[in-house]
Amino acid sequence: MTEEQPAPRHDPRDETIQRALASAISPEGRADARRLIAECGSPVVAAREVFLAYAEAAEATATRYTVACQAGCWFCCVTPVAVTVFEAAMVFSAVLTLPERQQQRIRERLEVRVAAQDAALAEAPGSRATFLQRCPLLDDSGECSVYEARPLACRSLLSRDAERCRRHFLENDPGDLHEPFTLTNNTALVGVPQLMVTLNEGQLDSYPSYELSSTLHKLWAEPASFAAWQGGARIASNGSPRLAEGQEIFPAPDDLPLGLPE
Repeated sequence: MTEEQPAPRHDPRDETIQRALASAISPEGRADARRLIAECGSPVVAAREVFLAYAEAAEATATRYTVACQAGCWFCCVTPVAVTVFEAAMVFSAVLTLPERQQQRIRERLEVRVAAQDAALAEAPGSRATFLQRCPLLDDSGECSVYEARPLACRSLLSRDAERCRRHFLENDPGDLHEPFTLTNNTALVGVPQLMVTLNEGQLDSYPSYELSSTLHKLWAEPASFAAWQGGARIASNGSPRLAEGQEIFPAPDDLPLGLPE
């Protein structure tokens, strides 16, 4: 007799995102985004205001929970991170404020990571590849070098058990599926649709699932790509930067939508 496997757990993150997106793309939500853009004089500045507001609120929300997360606890920082172009640009700006030697180390690690992505995709039977590798933004002690500028996706995951995280992310040991060990910071998660709509109403590529490392690599290697994005162009070309979904990466398709449904 085989041991009965538990049914797949319902992921409440999906419902949170769907409700937040429905609110953000409503006529009222779009009107709020346009008002903010008009007040700020630029969709990029408006996006910065949205990002900072949700990032600050997410930090305050996190203090309400008893979590195991602390400086140097990086076990979850091996999964692909899905971001908007704006968030990648915020991270890139933060990197450029670091000492030159530290910037160089990050760039070297980015080069290694993107090469590893190339190899993983080349070996994958389809167009997607599972990709788990230590984030190039981590320093040698395991701390995030751009912690204050980290994306909303990074802020959305909290853990009750650091050892369970280590086994799950580094040893592929899911443990007891009946006892979840992670929490979702819904405030950070809700900020993603708000950021998307702000960018969309500013006529900018608002796609939320660009893979962070390959997007940083492109911003660094092709500075004109960010200026083109600010002018309304899609940042993805020839499959790069990649997209991230769960633990998988895949090339950006040529028909990737720039905006949101009306």
